[in-house]
Amino acid sequence: TIKLFVDIDQSLENILIPKLTFQPIVENIFKYAFKTTSNNKIKIVSEIHDKFAYIYIIDNGIGMENEKIEKINYSIQKDFLDFRYFLNDRNHLGIRNSAYKLNTFFNQKDSIQIKSKLLEETKVLIKIPLGEKDGY
Repeated sequence: TIKLFVDIDQSLENILIPKLTFQPIVENIFKYAFKTTSNNKIKIVSEIHDKFAYIYIIDNGIGMENEKIEKINYSIQKDFLDFRYFLNDRNHLGIRNSAYKLNTFFNQKDSIQIKSKLLEETKVLIKIPLGEKDGY
């Protein structure tokens, strides 16, 4: 069983983001995080702070080791700064592709960050700048 909890601020419903941004993130939850068939949970929640929308996708799966998290977060930032790096490093393509699309769309290098506690949860933070085109 999987329980899904979604709480997105209604003021964010007209925000523009690239298509299929969340799909690889949620797919990875099913592929890697849930190793049991019971008590699986996914939470998608939002907050607004200082002209940014923060969307969190959180699972209660097996989590990841710090070294792996650091590698993925490093790759996400490096991809934005050097596209050749993105082309040459074929690891973690789903999350990195989502991050690259967001980083390029919003011209920032930190659109996605991952945090995790081994055997507890993984939290993917998506940072979206709010501007006039979004109705703010």
